[in-house]
Amino acid sequence: MQGSIQPLLIAGALATATHHVEAVKFESLKPTVVRSESGNLELVMTMTPRGDQTECAELEYELDYRNISRNLIVNLIIQNPIPEAAHFRVGSSTRGTPPHTITEVTPLYSADGGLTWNYNPVSGGGGASENYDANVTHVRFMMNGVLAPGAESTIGVGFKVRIAPE
Repeated sequence: MQGSIQPLLIAGALATATHHVEAVKFESLKPTVVRSESGNLELVMTMTPRGDQTECAELEYELDYRNISRNLIVNLIIQNPIPEAAHFRVGSSTRGTPPHTITEVTPLYSADGGLTWNYNPVSGGGGASENYDANVTHVRFMMNGVLAPGAESTIGVGFKVRIAPE
């Protein structure tokens, strides 16, 4: 499925994004740009394996990003919801390979729908099986530095989830 996310305006910053997700059960997984100061960002999310999956399957999401504007994007923040029918794999967040002008990528976690970002995932959290946490509702990637016009990730940020047993 290919689609667009509506532009998100926060603190005078306009960003647009696209997403790409291949599983019918997880169509609602749409990354959002929380902060992108005066630039447009293209987001492309892929899921492996592709196609419909059964319960207990592990899915890997990768989010590639690219500055498609003529402006610098400073201190970018991107967040992703975890699908309701999935459990986050503890320790699976990846920082990818950002452009050299992004000096740090820090993943943060929420267990309350993105209201706060101080949750530390734990194995078995929320009654999930070992190595998974059912409490994680969102993953946020805070990127320190500047994303120049045309700059993009070589390998995007990402994380893994497991489809929860019904």
